[in-house]
Order: sequence, then structure tokens, then C-alpha cells
Amino acid sequence: MITCERCGEVEKRRGNTQKYCKSCGEQVAKERANQRRVGRPLTEDQQERRRTRDRAAYAANPERFREAKRREYANNKGKLYERLKAWRAAHPDRVRERNRAWAKAHPEAHAAAIKRWQQNNREKGHVAHRKWALKNQEHRREYARQWQRAHAEAGLERVRRRQLLKKGSAAQHTKADFLALCERVGWLCAYCSCPLTVGTAVREHKVPLVRGGSDAIENVAPSCRHCNQTKYTLTDEEFRAARLAGTK
Repeated sequence: MITCERCGEVEKRRGNTQKYCKSCGEQVAKERANQRRVGRPLTEDQQERRRTRDRAAYAANPERFREAKRREYANNKGKLYERLKAWRAAHPDRVRERNRAWAKAHPEAHAAAIKRWQQNNREKGHVAHRKWALKNQEHRREYARQWQRAHAEAGLERVRRRQLLKKGSAAQHTKADFLALCERVGWLCAYCSCPLTVGTAVREHKVPLVRGGSDAIENVAPSCRHCNQTKYTLTDEEFRAARLAGTK
């Protein structure tokens, strides 16, 4: 007869070395087995067997698994988000690979998702694009050169439209007028104050020609190429306000 050290039950067992009754002995054996497995990585075969088992169980009861996932997500939103965030931070290459594969397999859904994000995050998109452009200026120049070579006719058409807008302006300025303006402002960009030269100074219309602006020298400001491209069709006031807000 022995007295179980866990539950205190007296039970007849063979030998005097037994410490637990039969039920407690089985439970203790399971606990010890689990302790040995903690921290031990699964082998490739074990992982594959587990995946196969999980796939078979999901195929047999898909709705049951979906409902369990919904409950888990509803009850642990914060934990699951933090776990996903940590995993993505630890595996950036795998995240990019999966995103590219999904985008390639679902081009229409990918384009729609990008469009939705841009519509809902215009300011973030402008800031991110500006940071990327500053870090990848040579890449942007090479892309622009390739686009111009591939779309020569479109580039010429854009130049023709701009020339027609200038000709339609009531007043026009000359190169000498622009150089004199640069001298007066000390050869500095009107928006970011970076130094300019004869080769880097760009004529920027305060009110764009496409928005009814004049080609008179009073409507022109010296600008660097980056500010010229970033301002695009904004007016002088709109662009300065966007720079102050950090969206340009």
C-alpha cells in the first residue's frame, strides 16, 4: 500500500518505490514529457507532419476553424497585432516577398488597394514620396530619362502645349530678365533657399500657366529642380502652405 504524494489517496501498488497513484502518475508523466519538449525546436519532418495534420483538419471542418479564428481575433486583437508587428519587423524580406507574390497574383486588387490608401493617406503619401525622392535622386533621373526615350512623342506634345500657353500669355519675359531676377535674389531658391547656378536655376511660375498664370517676370521665381517638380501645378501660396504643413 502507498499514499499518493499528490492527492493523498491510499492505493495498492507493486513495490514500495511508487510515489503516486495510477491517475496522478499518468498526469506527472505527461507534465514531464511536456517540460522536455519546451524550447526544443521541431525537426523538418515534425513540422511537415504538423502542417499536413492541420491542413487535413481544416479541410474537414473549415467553418469551425474560421469561427475559432474569429473568436481568437475578437478576444485578442491587441496581442495578435503586436505579435504580427513583431514578426513583420523580424522578417522584412519574407514580408516583401509575400507582398510581391500577392500583388503579382492579384494585380487588380493590388491597384485598388494602393488607390484606396492614397485617397485616405494623401499627406502621408506626399511625405513618404518626398523622403524617397531625396534618397533616390539618381534613380529618379534615370527613370525620367528612360520614360522620355520611351515616350518621345508625348514629351514633345507636352513641350508644344507649354509653348502655346506661353504664347497665349499677355506678357512674356526673356532669359535676360530671369538672370537679372536671380541676381536680385542672390541666386537662392525661392522656396528652400538652396544655392543656385546658371545651370541649376529653373523658372518657376508662381501661378502655373495651366491655371491661367502669366509668363511675365512678376509671375516668375527662381527655383531648384526639386522644388519645381514638387510644386507641380500648385500656386505659390499653396506650395508654401504645404511646405509649412510638411506635406510637400
